[in-house]
Amino acid sequence: MPAPDLELPDDVDALKAMVVAMAEQRAQIEARNADLEVRNRHLEAENKDAEERIAR
Repeated sequence: MPAPDLELPDDVDALKAMVVAMAEQRAQIEARNADLEVRNRHLEAENKDAEERIAR
């Protein structure tokens, strides 16, 4: 996915702050993704059980 056009500051400290903020955002997204993967596995197991009950 291409990065959006960003106006980057010339200030090194501002750039560092942007990088830190982006890293924090990525960590939050990865944590949420991990939670959703766990929930998806749980739902897949429930669905499998339901399909087995229906088949009987």
